[in-house]
Parts: sequence; C-alpha cells; structure tokens
Amino acid sequence: MTAPPSRSTTPRSSVGRPARPEPHPAPGSRASAIGIGSAHMMVRIAQQSGLTAQRVLAGSGLSTDTLLDPDVFIDRAQEVAVARNLAANLTSSEDDEGMLGLRVAQQYRVTTYGVFGWGLMCAPTLREQIRFGGRFLDLSYALCDITAVWDEPDGRVRMRVDDSTVPDDIRPFFRNRSLGGIVTLLRDTIPWPGWLHSVNVTQDRPRGATHHERILQAPVHFSQQYDEVVVNSDRLDVRTPTANDLALALAQRQCEHLVAARRSTATVRERVQQRVLRSFPRVASISEVASAMHTSDRALRRWLTEEATSFSAILDATRRTLAADMLSSGIPPSKAAVQLGYANPASFNHAFQRWYGRCPREYMMLHSPLARRRYPHAARDFAAVGVPTTPSSDSHPTR
Repeated sequence: MTAPPSRSTTPRSSVGRPARPEPHPAPGSRASAIGIGSAHMMVRIAQQSGLTAQRVLAGSGLSTDTLLDPDVFIDRAQEVAVARNLAANLTSSEDDEGMLGLRVAQQYRVTTYGVFGWGLMCAPTLREQIRFGGRFLDLSYALCDITAVWDEPDGRVRMRVDDSTVPDDIRPFFRNRSLGGIVTLLRDTIPWPGWLHSVNVTQDRPRGATHHERILQAPVHFSQQYDEVVVNSDRLDVRTPTANDLALALAQRQCEHLVAARRSTATVRERVQQRVLRSFPRVASISEVASAMHTSDRALRRWLTEEATSFSAILDATRRTLAADMLSSGIPPSKAAVQLGYANPASFNHAFQRWYGRCPREYMMLHSPLARRRYPHAARDFAAVGVPTTPSSDSHPTR
C-alpha cells in the first residue's frame, strides 16, 4: 500500500517493525468500472438538501434515467464528477468536505452493496468479513485503496485507507467516505458492541472535531500517520448469527463474475492512449491526462507500471502507428509531423528512422498508392536496393 503524500511510504507498526498487510488487488489491477449505486446515493443525498439531480450530474455524462439502471457501470471520472458537484454545492472548506464524506457514508448501508453486502452478511466471523471485503474491494464503491493490516503488537486489525489515487481537490471527501463507509458497513453486519476501537486520521484536528466522534461513534485521533479504522481483536473469530457457509460460497461465485465483468473494460493503457489520440496535434502531458482521468500523476505512473508500460512508451507507440497510417494515406511527412505534435520535421524524421529504419519519404513512396501513382518507379527502385516494404511487427501501440 502507498501511504498518503507527505507521510512515510513504508507501513509500520507503532514499534517500528513492518506490519503485515492482507493481500488485496493492487492499485493497477483494480477494476476501472464501478456500479451506479454510489452515484445514485449521492444524487439522493443532494436532493434531500434541496439540490436538483441535474445540478449534481452536470458534466458527468450521466442522466437521471441512467441512475435507475442497476446494470450500468460508470468509470471513476464520472463518480468523481458527481462528488465534486455535491461538495461544491454543500461545502465551503476542506473540513466541510471531509465532514460531508462522513455524512454521506452513513447512507451506505449493507443493502446498498448488493451481493457484496450479502457476502459480508454470510461470512462466518468478523475476520472473514474483513478478508471478503478486501478480496472484492472492486464491488464496494471505494475509490481509495483499503488494506487490512494484521499482526500488530496490540493485536488489533487496521483497515487502512490510501487516498493517493484520488485527485487532490476531492481527497477529503473520498477519504472520509471510505473511513465512514467501513464503520457503517461493519456496524450493519456485526451484532455485538465493542468491536470498534478507534479511527485514526491524518488530517489536523478541525473545528467541530466532536462531530467526527458523534458520526463514527468512536474515539477519533487526528494528525496520525495513517487514515484507518482500528478493530479490536477479541471478537474476530466469534461466529456471527447471520453466518451461512453455503450462501457465502454462492455470493463468492457471483462476486467473482461481477469483478471479472468490471475488469474486462478498457485497461489503463488503453484509456491513456485514447486521451493521447484526442490531444493531437497538441501533445498532452501526463499531468493533463491524469487530471482528465481524475487521478494523480503518481497514481497514473504506478498503474501504467503495473501494466508493464509508461506514458512515454504509449505516446511513442501511438505516434509510430499514426505516422505509418498517415504516410500510407499519402499525407506528406511535413504535415504528418505537425499533426503528431513534433516541433519540426527533423524531429519527426529522426523518430521515424528509429521506428522503421528508413526516412518518412521512402516509406510513403513504398506504401502510399497515391505516391506510387505519382512516382511509378519509386517502389521498384527501393526494392532493388533491399529496402523493407512492410512495417516492423512491433509497431502496434498496445504492444
């Protein structure tokens, strides 16, 4: 797990030894699609505060009809857009935004999560509930990463929240929504008191800090190293009254199918490539692409590394394929250089020579029907001196 910015990047226990995190989906492997239920819930909260649905959905690409379709998936950018509208209309400061996140989390009851919530209810113990939640985190509406840290010296379990993948301006909302969501969800599924020890937050103590304890119904410690829900260990292995092993097995299979369906959507690399394509002839920076995807530069780099690529590799591969297509269509090298965002033809010529082992003009004469009509002897002359006539096999941008 990656710690919040300006904090230590190595999770450690209170005595300095490494803590053991529960395995969970790495950030790069998280599904890019989430269910519509969370956006529906935020719109309902907005309407209870006197706002119209249209005002909260503005710029998200969602409609009120879409909110009523339980089979719809949305991407994180749409979820962020709705949350930004909600926060912009109902808060006036970062502290207010964090408090809004806690208030919203109170509405995310176990029934809000569908089969994911059902699986939690069927898990035999609190320990297994936490593990089930980590395994199927993609079905939870959480944009933050959440990791269970076990084997602390005090015996307690930490449900740790990492908000580094969320845009800076809306982090307080999503961070506190995750913390509050964990508490609300476990409170719905655990029938006995005393399981919740405390909640630790990285933010400094705000005005009206007592509201945090009132909402969470637990001691809240500010200015801590991590944002986390701390769970007592004495009830971890007590069987819950709603435990049902057969129903749990069925819920697990259904959750596996749902996660697979959501992960079958476009990869991060494909989404970055689409952003790059739309930016030409002005070349988008990684900061601009990350902002458009509603995440941070650091998170985007990490996700691309998880997919064994990088922003510069995607840009280079996209230019390489487009350059071949343009020249094959008869677009002169000088115009192709401009359309692909190169500062001058010389830079384009150098890149093309690196990609295909020949200059752009030679390639155009060999592969463009228009060029062959204009220069009927060009292809034969180049072939005679052994110039390859097909692009290299690794020219596809997704390789």
